[in-house]
Amino acid sequence: MGWKDLFVNLIFLLPGVLCISFLGVALSHISDSSRLKEILLPLLMIPFTIPILLFGMEAERKLERLPVFDPIPGLSILLSFCVFYAGIGILLLELSGDEP
Repeated sequence: MGWKDLFVNLIFLLPGVLCISFLGVALSHISDSSRLKEILLPLLMIPFTIPILLFGMEAERKLERLPVFDPIPGLSILLSFCVFYAGIGILLLELSGDEP
């Protein structure tokens, strides 16, 4: 495994991990006020994680056919999910009034 393979794997790993962590923070703020916290968080997390995984797999599949530095459509959608879930998390943090 060379440096190029490591760089290519990091292209998809970092946005995916950030997107799932931002989603988890946003959904934990939603389920925090519920009595069924332990059940509600996984029930909300699973359906919202599926598009992240699908677009990540699509972007990686398209990368095999494209040169490394060409824009990849699936990766841009994955990054937009990341920005969206980060914005939702920040908005919910501001609305809840909790300090980190």
